Amino acid sequence: MITPLILPSTTSHATAVPPQPHSPRSCFRNGFSALRGLLLVAAATTALATPALADDHGGTRATATLVALNSSTAGRLEDNGDADMFKLIVTTAGTLTTESNGSADTFGTLHDDSGTYLQTDDDSGYENNFWMRRRLTPGTYYVSVKGYASSAVGNYTLRCAFVADGSSSSSSSSSSSSSSSSSSSSSSSSSGGSADDHGGTRATATLVALNSSTAGRLEVNGDADMFKLIVTTAGTLTTESNGSTDTLGTLHDDSGTYLQTDDDSGYESNFWMRMSRRLTPGTYYVSVKGYDPSTVGNYTLRCAFVADGGGSSSSSSSSSSSSSSSSSSSSSSSSSGGGDLTYCDPIDRYFGDGLRALLWHFDRFPSNSSACCTLTNGSSFSSVWNITGYGFTHHIARDNLTIPLANVNPNASASFSLTIEDLGGGSVGAYTGLYGWMQPGNGRPKVEYYIVENWYGSRPRDGDWVKTITVDQRSYDVYHRLPTGDATFHQWWSVAQNKRSSGSISYARHFAEWKTANGGTEISNTLWRVGFTVEPSFGGSSHGRITYNSFSIGVP
Repeated sequence: MITPLILPSTTSHATAVPPQPHSPRSCFRNGFSALRGLLLVAAATTALATPALADDHGGTRATATLVALNSSTAGRLEDNGDADMFKLIVTTAGTLTTESNGSADTFGTLHDDSGTYLQTDDDSGYENNFWMRRRLTPGTYYVSVKGYASSAVGNYTLRCAFVADGSSSSSSSSSSSSSSSSSSSSSSSSSGGSADDHGGTRATATLVALNSSTAGRLEVNGDADMFKLIVTTAGTLTTESNGSTDTLGTLHDDSGTYLQTDDDSGYESNFWMRMSRRLTPGTYYVSVKGYDPSTVGNYTLRCAFVADGGGSSSSSSSSSSSSSSSSSSSSSSSSSGGGDLTYCDPIDRYFGDGLRALLWHFDRFPSNSSACCTLTNGSSFSSVWNITGYGFTHHIARDNLTIPLANVNPNASASFSLTIEDLGGGSVGAYTGLYGWMQPGNGRPKVEYYIVENWYGSRPRDGDWVKTITVDQRSYDVYHRLPTGDATFHQWWSVAQNKRSSGSISYARHFAEWKTANGGTEISNTLWRVGFTVEPSFGGSSHGRITYNSFSIGVP
């Protein structure tokens, strides 16, 4: 169809003015203005004649698109304010992971069949994509996808992956992959004022299994629920809450002695506790209460235990929720015997001297890839991998430090001796060095940081260059980044200008340099983790090995 060109009327309604002489320049200017006006009218008329794109997915529960539990569905936010709704039917209890992929800056929300909000996320996925994981009972659920800003438009893919309780899948490794304890039949939808579901003292505590998920509810103001766990062999216990209730968790031994407490280290307002030392055989108690005495609401307590010398996917926490178990573990680094631990699936465990070993596969870790790590008596470690696309990180660190930066020893340092190898056939490289987190507090954001000492392939950098600093008689370029696009999460990088394979890193001096940099005022909260990391670069294939022949991490 040819859109008619509507010419402007030649009838003038303006007040008459005397004729003016026209210079060649004014004639050209007036002619150009007239032509521009004609073109704008034509463009506007054509736009009005072009129909808007049809909505690909309805925006309500009544018009939602039904999708399978393990599926990928293409979508598009066609115009400002568009929201797409998807319907999922769960027939057995398990864990659902939903995420978006694409260039659109998405915001995801999970609802139950009544429309009750269960979970929401903005940028936990790759770049500006949402990522959500939650254990669900049988029923109908809805995922809403919309733009983070009302003006956001663009394409995306919604990926859904479901793992039934008691089963495993490379498409979605759940932090609650353990079977539910017998206590989990307690209804999480109990209304306020109902009978207390769990006692609040050690004498009335609910006995739960070491690898279990148990539903609970804080029914009234000041309610506290107590859970009892029996440890028969030395190992590492992880406890966390999940849900919309702002919980506070505390771990005690059998005598009532306080061992650990946590408020918000888990997802959103949930606690997350992991002992920084081994638990010996004995009886332990976990208390769950509201952060505020007036807090009421539902939660799920998840407990995971890893015996010394063994790994378990059930020990993975939702605080590292984008991990995914790879089904490919055929490639492993060689063990040197005596006390070695080799693991090719995600693991998160503590060992001697308060150090934590963590192998984290990104959620889209390909099934034809492998990454294995060997830890030798807590004194050396190696990582070997052969991956395509999204990769992994491997940390050996001190964490749960909760040390105000003002109290960190200004001479705190770590030392290392390493070898790094490109095993060939890859399109991207890898890097290694010191890594850690600073926890938010007092209005300050959370901070993830890197001090990169060695690499192969391209020299890593991420964010905006800030300045060059000199620490340990070495030059580093400092970069700063806001991964989520706002001021709630910062990254700081010190990238050495020249590689090295051994030496000492005065990490507290890097902290001080970042703090004095433009925009570095957020470097004033609490140090939570400091350790060594191995990471391949994103966006391609990589085949390499990094071996720390020796390392030490000074206590801050």
